[in-house]
Amino acid sequence: MSSFIPAGFVPAVIFLAVIVLILIGLLGTYYCLIKELCPCSKMEPVSRKDTGYEELGEEPPQEEVETSEDDDAEPVSPEDKKDGGDKDEKLDPEKLPIFQTDEDVQKSVSAYGDVQVDTGLKEVDRVPVFGSVHLEVEYSANVGRLTVNILDARDIPSKSRGGSSQCRFHLLLLPVKKQRFKSKTRSTVNPKFDEKFVFDRILQQDLFRMAVRIRLYGHDKLSKEKLIGEHIFQLADVAQSRNNRMKVWRDLKAHLSDDTSP
Repeated sequence: MSSFIPAGFVPAVIFLAVIVLILIGLLGTYYCLIKELCPCSKMEPVSRKDTGYEELGEEPPQEEVETSEDDDAEPVSPEDKKDGGDKDEKLDPEKLPIFQTDEDVQKSVSAYGDVQVDTGLKEVDRVPVFGSVHLEVEYSANVGRLTVNILDARDIPSKSRGGSSQCRFHLLLLPVKKQRFKSKTRSTVNPKFDEKFVFDRILQQDLFRMAVRIRLYGHDKLSKEKLIGEHIFQLADVAQSRNNRMKVWRDLKAHLSDDTSP
């Protein structure tokens, strides 16, 4: 062989021979796979269930829900089993919790239906009335002045009925509580007051969120004042009345608000 191939080319020829043998081996393997002559091509593919993975788009298997022997019975879920099977028990309405609703608390509303100052009044429909007060209220928009004239009162409890022999009114502007007045003391038997009280610096647009609290206190010479009744007069009534002036009778009811200050 050395006589046909020069000595310097022997390694190159051996390398080419190895490459040719490798190519022949690859071609032979490819032919066997196509013709299924190789034993490895006949192996069964691994099932997807054995891998523990699921392809995208496949729905997971659903757990079977146990049913009772009766066909009309509802299926029993695993959550119902944890509850100890108390689903069939009926709820007793007397044992249900009772929640307080907004009907138990009544907001102060004007005669025209506008919600005004929240005075915290509760169950006013069942509160007894202790007399009435005759009012004349007028608002001057050009000077921002509110005038409340207490004319007289009627049906005030006298001392023989558990009241007092004398009484007087306390007026307070809400919700600021900075302007307050007191009337003169009068007898509780159909008292005549005819006293004017002026509240200043009241803007016309603020009338819809303001009110005047009118309280009637009874007292004797040797005792402290005690509250007889009160009324929350909404200034929205004056703002929507003709010429911003009105003359009305208002009932004096028992202590309605939570504020105990006079």
